[in-house]
Amino acid sequence: MNELDRSENYRRFDPGNFIEHFIDFPSQCEQAWQEIKKVVLPSYYLSLNKAVIVGMGGSAIGGEVLKGFVEQECQIPIEMIRDYSVPGYVDKNTLLIASTYSGNTEETLSACSQALSKKAKIIVISTDGKITQWAQSYKLPLYQFHYQTEPRQAFGFSFISLLGIFDKLGLIDVKETYQKAILLLKHLQNQLKPEVPTASNQAKQLAGELYNKMVIVFGAGHLKAVARRFKTQLNENAKQMAFWEELPEACHNFIVGLDWPKKLPEEVFLLLLDSKYVHPRITLRYAVIQEIFTKTNIPFRTIRMNPATDPLTELLSFIYLLDFASYYLAILNKVDPRQIENIRYLKQKLEEEQWPK
Repeated sequence: MNELDRSENYRRFDPGNFIEHFIDFPSQCEQAWQEIKKVVLPSYYLSLNKAVIVGMGGSAIGGEVLKGFVEQECQIPIEMIRDYSVPGYVDKNTLLIASTYSGNTEETLSACSQALSKKAKIIVISTDGKITQWAQSYKLPLYQFHYQTEPRQAFGFSFISLLGIFDKLGLIDVKETYQKAILLLKHLQNQLKPEVPTASNQAKQLAGELYNKMVIVFGAGHLKAVARRFKTQLNENAKQMAFWEELPEACHNFIVGLDWPKKLPEEVFLLLLDSKYVHPRITLRYAVIQEIFTKTNIPFRTIRMNPATDPLTELLSFIYLLDFASYYLAILNKVDPRQIENIRYLKQKLEEEQWPK
């Protein structure tokens, strides 16, 4: 029997039942969509000419995915900031959304303080912590959700709340495509859960291919951030080395660096996230680089999500599949997918060295 089909492995390596936060991704999305509708935004927030999303780690990836999804249609520029400071162009016409699951992320708190002094239009997304108190003290719009997990597995809240905000402000219109996406996610749920055997479970099969490999994920267009998300999920859930590349940029450098070290075919796996919604020249580039990878004997796989009726449905389906794959890879690696000891150690050391805020 395949290791991923043994129920005792899940009890052993996932004692906290972290899998439940993977399974209920569609429910997260539905809850966030309903709740964000109730958040009141001042009418003067409609007057803006740019948007900045501030966040770190698992709280930031929702903003990154949103940016990749809407930037071709949205009429204002969107920037994702993962730092202590905001850009100099932030002003009273800037929408600044701060996303921090804990509410205590020091980089985000610092950036928000700067944004307030620049009179930016601020919206806060969090569960609790210092930032919720700060938002309430300045009477800023606040979406406070209640969901206990690790930040990376609250993606349904962090992404859909942003999607809802942009929809409320008239920057995008996704009501119809959102409903289609939720229906497909619920369908996928029944195909990816642990009780579905490996022979019929695409996520388990993918985890098996990635086992004991250094993974490099490729994405283009709206899937660039999805590639980045999977890289970080492999790092945090599976405790596995991974990197990500974006097309077409990788065609100008990455494809030349395939000769050394000579053990690359033994140690590396290339995963290409393909889409029918990318530029046709990207499709051609995917075809050509697959020829190049074949010549180098480096193992690779190209994935397309079917059905994918629109880009939103496609990217959410990719995230659902790849999140499950990162979880199953943790089980194969015999590690607890929830634990992030190195991050906790780093935060502890930072707390010991306080800095003026």
